Amino acid sequence: MDAITLKEIKRDESTVHFKFEYPDKLSGFFLTNRYIVEYGTDISDVPESLLFIPWVANVCPVAWANGVAVELPALDERFLESLADVREAFRDMYPQFMDRGDIRCQTPVTNTGEERDTGTNALLFSGGVDALDTYYRHRDEEPTLVCIHGFDVDFHDTNAWTEKMERVSAFAQSRGLDLFFVRTNMMEFLDDFMLNAHFNRYLQSDWYDAVQQGLGLTGLCAPLAFTEGFETIYMADGASRKYDIKVGNHPKIVDNIAWGRTSVQSDGFEFTRQEKIERLAEFIRENGIHLHTCLKPGPGNCNKCEKCLRTAFGLVLAGLDPHQHGYRIDAESFDYAREQLESGGWKLGPAKATMWRDLQDHAHRETYQEPGAEAFFDWLARADIDRFVDYSNSSGSPAYKLARRLPRSPYVHTPRQQAANTIWDYLVEPYRSIADSRERKEATRTG
Repeated sequence: MDAITLKEIKRDESTVHFKFEYPDKLSGFFLTNRYIVEYGTDISDVPESLLFIPWVANVCPVAWANGVAVELPALDERFLESLADVREAFRDMYPQFMDRGDIRCQTPVTNTGEERDTGTNALLFSGGVDALDTYYRHRDEEPTLVCIHGFDVDFHDTNAWTEKMERVSAFAQSRGLDLFFVRTNMMEFLDDFMLNAHFNRYLQSDWYDAVQQGLGLTGLCAPLAFTEGFETIYMADGASRKYDIKVGNHPKIVDNIAWGRTSVQSDGFEFTRQEKIERLAEFIRENGIHLHTCLKPGPGNCNKCEKCLRTAFGLVLAGLDPHQHGYRIDAESFDYAREQLESGGWKLGPAKATMWRDLQDHAHRETYQEPGAEAFFDWLARADIDRFVDYSNSSGSPAYKLARRLPRSPYVHTPRQQAANTIWDYLVEPYRSIADSRERKEATRTG
C-alpha cells in the first residue's frame, strides 16, 4: 500500500516544521510537502510522539479517503488507538470513500504526563456563536482559550489576524483567562479545490467543514496539552440533535479523540445554532460582545456573505441589535439575502440549508426593530428551503467534473497549481484588495 511518510521534523523553541512525502496519485491533493505550526510558547521539551500529532491529524483524512497509509517513527499510543475509532466513525459517515488506510507507527509511546497534570481545561475559541456558547456553558471552569490562525483567518492575512487577536485578547483579559494563539498552514498545504472536486459529491458541505476540522483543529492542541497539562479540550459542535448533519466536528468524531492524559469533548450537540444565540442573547447584550463569524478575507465581518447575514438575522430573531455586535445590515440586506436564496447565488449545500431551516423555525417574533426584517421573516416562514439547495455545487460543477478527469500525476498538477497561484497573485488578490479598501472607505463615510 502507498503511504504518506514523515521524512523530517525541525523545531525551535516555539515552532515545528514537518516535511513529508506522498505518492504521485495524491499530487493533486497537496500544495506543498511542508506543514508548519507556530505555538508562541516553548515546546522544546514536548515528546516527539506528541509533537507528531498535529501533522498526523491533518494528513490522516486525506490518506483514508484515498486508501493509503501514514508512516512515522513514533506516536502516542492512546492517540494511535483513538485514530482507529475516528476512522471507523468516518467510515460510517462516508462509506463511499472512507474505507482504507493504516497508521504505520514504528514505536507506540505511552505518555502519562502525570508531572504536568494541572487539572485545567481548554477551549478552541474563534469568537463565533458556537465557541461563545461553549465558553458560556463552561465559564465556571475558567478554561484556557486556544485560537487558531490559519483556519478561519488566512495564514498570510496579517491585518485580519491582528484585528482578531486584539478582539480575542480583550475577551480573555476581561475574564482573567489564559490564552494561546496557534498559527498553522493547515488550510494551505492541502488543495481544497481538488479535495472538493473528488469528494464533495459525498459531503453535505466542503472538505474542511465536513471532514478536516474536528480531527485537524483538535490535533493542533496536543503539544499545548502537554506543556499546560490540559485534561479536557472542548470543541463546539457544528451539528445538533435536531439537525444531525454530517460535519467533521460531530460528536461521533470528536469524542473519540484523545492522547496522553488529554481527552477531547464536543460540546453543544443538544442545541441548534439559533437556540444557542437565543440562550446567549442576554450575555451578548450585557457584555457588548462583537461576534466574528465571517470566513471571507479581511478584518471583521464582511456583512454580505451567507454566514454573516445568517448570523445577523439570527441576532435579530433573538431580539438583539446586530449593529451593536459586529454586523452592519439594513433593509437592503434582507432583500439581498432573499434574492441570493431564491436565485441560488449562495449555492447552499445541504448543511447550510439546514441552518436556514433553523432560522425558519424561529421566525415568529411579533415585532422587529430592524427595517426589512418583518417582510423577510414572513417570507422565510413560508418558504420551501429544499428549493434553495444547490446539489450541482457538490457533484455537477463543470470545474469539478474536469478536475476529476485529470490524471493523478505531479506532471499535471504542479503546472495546474502554479497557474492557479499566478492567476490569484496577479488578478484576484489585487482586485480583492481594491474592493475591500473601497468597502471600508464607504463604511467609514456611512458609519
